[in-house]
Amino acid sequence: IHASDEWYITAGREFPEAERYDGYIQLENGVGMMRLFLEEFDEAYQELLASPEYQEQKETFRRTICMATGKLTYSTIVDFAARLMQAYPRLAPAVQKSKYEPKVQEADVTVSGLITGIDLTTQLKERQAAGDDLGEALLIPSNMLRMGEQVFLDDMTVAQVEKQLGLKVVPIESGGADFIQAVIDPSYSMD
Repeated sequence: IHASDEWYITAGREFPEAERYDGYIQLENGVGMMRLFLEEFDEAYQELLASPEYQEQKETFRRTICMATGKLTYSTIVDFAARLMQAYPRLAPAVQKSKYEPKVQEADVTVSGLITGIDLTTQLKERQAAGDDLGEALLIPSNMLRMGEQVFLDDMTVAQVEKQLGLKVVPIESGGADFIQAVIDPSYSMD
């Protein structure tokens, strides 16, 4: 029996080691996604630090971006952003813990896949109105969009979000290496 990632996050417990997930056979059900994401990020981060390209660009690299995620993964994304800021002192990521505003008050929706375009734009416009610099791009997990489309759950398109916020929206694949690549490479796009 495997508990979903949400159980561990809600309980404030560490995720089990990778071996406990039996080859990640339940990823589509949210079982082991975060452990795999953490493992992939750590591996890609170490490869980045050891690469000759990193040694050349660490002092000159400069970028300001905004990242949006759901409540459950917020602390992990903040941690990843902090580690990348250590590697690149002139990187300035702002992480937005976006929330889905359900019509039923009792609902507590915590996953990024249910965040709508209107929820996202409303929250980020509030930050812009408060004077926050969201940078040149908004990085979002690809699960905020319908599979194979540039459309949010509420039928709002990526182009509409870009127009409202004045930011390029960059969907990111769920892997740790993709996360790093999207942050450090302005030309990143999903396959």
